[in-house]
Amino acid sequence: MDLGAKIQGMRLLVFALIFLGSMLLHVAPANGNSVQQVRVAVKVNVYSHPAFKSKVIERLNARTVVSFSTNKIVGKGGLGVFYKVKTPNGKIGYIIDSDLVAAPMEEAPAPPPVAVQTPSPSQAEDTQDEEAEKPSSPAPAPTPPVAQNNSSPSPSTFWGVGVASIDYSESVNNQTWHQAQYFLALRRTRTPRQSWRLGSDFTLSISPQAPRFLADAGAFGSTSGHVVIGEFLLHLPLASGSVVPYLGIGPMGLYANYKTNFASGPYESAKFRFGGVANVGLSYEFSKYCLRLDVNYYVESTSYLAQKLTFQAAF
Repeated sequence: MDLGAKIQGMRLLVFALIFLGSMLLHVAPANGNSVQQVRVAVKVNVYSHPAFKSKVIERLNARTVVSFSTNKIVGKGGLGVFYKVKTPNGKIGYIIDSDLVAAPMEEAPAPPPVAVQTPSPSQAEDTQDEEAEKPSSPAPAPTPPVAQNNSSPSPSTFWGVGVASIDYSESVNNQTWHQAQYFLALRRTRTPRQSWRLGSDFTLSISPQAPRFLADAGAFGSTSGHVVIGEFLLHLPLASGSVVPYLGIGPMGLYANYKTNFASGPYESAKFRFGGVANVGLSYEFSKYCLRLDVNYYVESTSYLAQKLTFQAAF
């Protein structure tokens, strides 16, 4: 084999090795939980927590380079996907995933070539003496990795008002009566951000009139009064996200205070009664608001059903 063929073969071998190395660099998988550096796509907000309503701790200009953990974090309320980042100022926060550029950073242009001058023997000896006298520079400290957030999202508290249609029941004159009655409700709900975690729910409902069945029971003339129902539930979400079904159970108390007239004479009621309540419901969260639809089953001296519709806001 002549010299030209050998040189051509060596060139092909070098080219093949360079091509194979570049392919390996491009297809090598990255650790899903590693800390990497990327650019931000546009001018973005850095949040203190993985939630759009949390405090903005810093604003970054487009193409700013940040360190980030590749562990994805679902936003509060199931809204958005966030990455935990460390800004050039050293602040730790969260950026929505769509604001990060997945492509690698562009490399800076190479500097122009500099002509190399060969020093004379005397200059080389002087340079070696100067290099020996210079103190060695300490190695730069490694950048600490960004800590990953593996804790559970904190629960949210909602306050709101609603209306309820309750098939209210009571024993009057040794007979049990019931009739649908409308109530206004004030409700506080503490909702966990994960399924199968217990939350709490307190509702105070009031009807500004006496029971509607009194006329059927034989009452006549003027009737005045009110009915108040308070209930505390432990509820259990069966899923996570914006639409969540749930179950609940807990104690309830009732106060009925009214006056009317029967053929036997004036009748006045001021009764406290206690019992329990079971609940099945469905919630729909949008932005920082929540709409809830519930069916309750009350058991005290009598038993009856209720349907509720509640509108709440997060606080």
